[in-house]
Parts: sequence; structure tokens; C-alpha cells
Amino acid sequence: MLNRSVIDLLGYEPWVIGFSRNNMERIEKALDGLAWFTIGLGLPLLIQKPLSGLYERFLKNRFDLNPEARLLETPFAQLANENREPSHPKGKALASHFGLKDASKVGALAKWVSRFKLAIVAVDLFFMAAKGSIYFWGRNELTEKLSDKKGFFGEMTTATTAQLKDNVKDYESAKSFNQLLTGVFSVLGVIGLPLMLGVLLKNSAKVGSGVVGKMKKLLPAFDYHNKIYMSKWVMFWSNLFTWNLTGYLAARTPNEKREHIVKSIIMDSMMFVGDSVIAGTAGWWMGRHKKVKQVLGDLKLFKRGVWGIPVERSIIEIQKEAAKISDDALKVADKLARRNFRTGLVGTSLVLGIGTTLANNHYTKLKLISQQRKMAEQWSYRFTEPLHLRYPKKPLFEHLLLTAEQYT
Repeated sequence: MLNRSVIDLLGYEPWVIGFSRNNMERIEKALDGLAWFTIGLGLPLLIQKPLSGLYERFLKNRFDLNPEARLLETPFAQLANENREPSHPKGKALASHFGLKDASKVGALAKWVSRFKLAIVAVDLFFMAAKGSIYFWGRNELTEKLSDKKGFFGEMTTATTAQLKDNVKDYESAKSFNQLLTGVFSVLGVIGLPLMLGVLLKNSAKVGSGVVGKMKKLLPAFDYHNKIYMSKWVMFWSNLFTWNLTGYLAARTPNEKREHIVKSIIMDSMMFVGDSVIAGTAGWWMGRHKKVKQVLGDLKLFKRGVWGIPVERSIIEIQKEAAKISDDALKVADKLARRNFRTGLVGTSLVLGIGTTLANNHYTKLKLISQQRKMAEQWSYRFTEPLHLRYPKKPLFEHLLLTAEQYT
């Protein structure tokens, strides 16, 4: 989550604000960043940090545990139902991990821990949903009042008054229904993932066997770091339901919808996969040099992902492994790992913050100009078409009335 926040702060927000097409759009983009760092990120951490500490102390007192036990950092996979049997080796291992003196209580403690972990996921998803709804719909109302104009402010510098009115008419007619859909998708986003994880934890299917067992392989992807720091795949789930869909439903014109779809696809691709691939590829390239191999030995600055694609390794992982080799290896590995991260940040900034923003801006401008030309051709045809007056069998007055109706 920290990586995503750094990318957002340095590689996305400054560019979309800087390349905004007018001041009102600049205000909208700034509100986006403000909403994310306060409602989406800040408030959940402020609530969860003290509560998680209190909850852990409560459990340690209730089950007479070691004060140093880190209960809420237990992986979801280890808390699954098949690992809670006290007589089973995995149950004994879980009891040892908890520091339980009475192994028969391992199932009860696992339930307490898993419920709170799922509650943390639900709280994060709730604030992300609130952030999406408040930002998108609140932004529309706020900027409309500030500017006394309706529509997508990305069009304001190019579109004519007639275009702006025509483009926003569908938004006004579907506004109430779209707000209702926003609420439905937000609720699904908030409760859907915790319910799915809860079902997987309660089911006793072995990992890899059957549909449920295969789905259990996904559990590690949703583990948090240090109890409260969101997994990137929890964030991805939230983006789908409470950012991508909400932004599309709140879009005021077809051009804004298209820009949002393009940005959502590229943002999700870069923030959850692309930046990791860029950093991993950089790590693979730097690790090929002889001098690096001599110092680091078999230490890899990347790891293999799907289809063997090199992806980023965390700086902490690399540091821990390098520290076991030598002090020189630790210095070199730390330097190269940070360089990998910066490479991923720069690559993401170029693609997402700069490339996508400029491409969206330019294409919307071309679409508006093309629309203006079509409108001009239609009006030109209507007023320059020669008026042929004949003397048909009908009375001339009746013929002129029919002709007038055609032109009005």
C-alpha cells in the first residue's frame, strides 16, 4: 500500500493536476488526491491502529498468551478451518504460533483473530467506497455551483455552448438511477470480499482440491502487512467496485466516460502489475552484470511471476537475504533494490501520469472538433440548400406552408 501511495503522490497526482485543461478541472483533480489521502487512507489507519492494539491485548488477556505474540499478523491461510484441529499437526503449529498453553483453544482463538482481520478488510472497503461516492458525486455538485456550469470541465476550453448542453442531457436524466446503482455497487464492494474470504476460511476443503480448494490458493494475496496496511489486491477489489464503476456512473458526458474507462484500465494495469514488471525487469537487467554477481552471488533482485515474467521483490526481502551474505552485499543490494523501485516509479509516471493524461486530453479535443464540424455541416446544409419553388397542382400557399415546415 505504501508503494501505491508513493506512486499516487509522485507519479500520478502532480501530472494530472499540472496537465488539467482549466482551473475547475484542476480543482477536481486536486480534490481526488485530497479525498484519497484523508478518507481512503488516513481515516482507516487512524481508527485501525489503536483498535488493533486494544483487540490484541484483549485476546492475550482472555487466552493467557505471550505479550509478544503478533496475533493479527497471522496469515489467512493459516487461520483456515482445516488448520484449527488441536490434534492435527497444523493445529499444533497454529497453537504454537499463537503461544497458546492450552492447544484445545486454538479453534476458538483462530475464530476471534479471523473475524477481526475480516472486519479490518470491511472497514477499509467501507472508507474506500465512501471516498469514491463522496468524491465523484460531491465533485459534480461542488464544481457546478462554483462555476455555474454543467458538464465535464475537460470539454469547457474546446466545446461550444450547444455541445455542452447536448453532451450533458443524458447525465441529468439518468442521475438519480446512477446514484442508486452507485450505492448498490458500493455495498457489494464492501461486503462481497469479506464474505467470500469468510466462506473460504470456514470451509474445510484442502488447498488445491476442488473449486473451493483452488480458491483458497488466493488467500495469501489478501494478507495485510503489519496488521493494518492494506493488501494491494484488496485495493484492487475496491477499485473495481467503488472507483471504476462509481466514476463511470458519475461521468457527466460520453467523453468523460471514455476518459475514465481508459484511465481506470491503465491505472489498474500499471499500479497492480505494470510498475512491478518494470521494476522486476530492471532488477533482472542489473543482476546480469558480473560485478553484481560477484558481490551478491545467487541473490536475485527480482522474482518470477506468471509465465516467468520478472516482477519486483520487496526491498525488505532483498535486505534480509543480503544481510546473510555480507555487509558489502547488503549495501549493493539495498542500492540496487531502491533503484529498481525508482525505475518502476518513473515508468509508471511516464505511462499513467503523463502519457495517459495527455492522450486523453488530446483525443477528447479531437472528438469535440470533429463534433463541431459535423454540426456546422448540418447547419450549413439546412441554410444553403436551394429553395426550388414550383407551381404544382396544389395551391402555392399550401406548398409554401409545407416547405416552411421542412425548414423549421
